[in-house]
Amino acid sequence: MARMSHSKDKLLRNILVPSADIQPGYHALTCMLESGEVLSGVLVSENAGSIAIKQSNGEVRTVARSEMEALRNTGRSLMPDGLEANITVAEMRDLLEFLQQPIAQ
Repeated sequence: MARMSHSKDKLLRNILVPSADIQPGYHALTCMLESGEVLSGVLVSENAGSIAIKQSNGEVRTVARSEMEALRNTGRSLMPDGLEANITVAEMRDLLEFLQQPIAQ
């Protein structure tokens, strides 16, 4: 499977401002449970009785709607702001090159 082809400019914009252009299915959700626990992630599936949220650690958590106190779309990407602060210009260049390469089969 090949990666979608985006220009380096578009990729860089998406890295610098990750919530500016969020594709469907990648909006972060926050789910407050009646127990006080808060889950954050993206919606994997839902039905009348439950939802499944994939958290940033990769774990998928299924929660009964009866256990939820609140569920909201944050309108933000799960990709955190400020990632560019931790890499050099050369590393950013390498990252952009990598993101434009096809995925090996």
